[in-house]
Amino acid sequence: MRTPRLFAYAFVAVLGLLSAGSAMADVGSGDFNAFLKGTYQLSANSSCSSGPNPGSIGSDPTSFITFAGVITYDGRGHATVTDQGVVIGTGSPDRFDEACKYEYEVARDGSFSQTGFCTDANKTFLLSGIKWNGQIGVGGSVLTTNMVGMDVHTFAVPPGNIISYSICGGVGTAVRIYP
Repeated sequence: MRTPRLFAYAFVAVLGLLSAGSAMADVGSGDFNAFLKGTYQLSANSSCSSGPNPGSIGSDPTSFITFAGVITYDGRGHATVTDQGVVIGTGSPDRFDEACKYEYEVARDGSFSQTGFCTDANKTFLLSGIKWNGQIGVGGSVLTTNMVGMDVHTFAVPPGNIISYSICGGVGTAVRIYP
């Protein structure tokens, strides 16, 4: 007599969890960007192969870039970044400070992509065509990102005067510091 009651309780509990899970996954209109909201401390590394035109990518020395900063996602598909980093190529390392703007889209499974551009405070350069893909960790506290593909970035100094084209690969991690 006790076993049927336990099965009934278990059935009700599973049914309740299933309905709560599907309600969570719906997010109203199916706009999953609300899953990505808050401020995160980020760090990333990338390597870029460049050239003076798209057909010559790979003719310039490879650049290695490391940067760290803060990214804020608004829950509606827009993000802003401030970061500092260093570029190491064949010469001495070059330090940079930049601000970036991204548009992002979150999928039902918690994966996301973001595309955007970066510039410095004085608007002396414009790096555009940037695309990162990522995954939101359980609970949304950790993001893992990668830049893998053949997306071509342009580097313009000053903005409007493209001096190089590049293809980059990289990885990054972001940890939530503010909801």
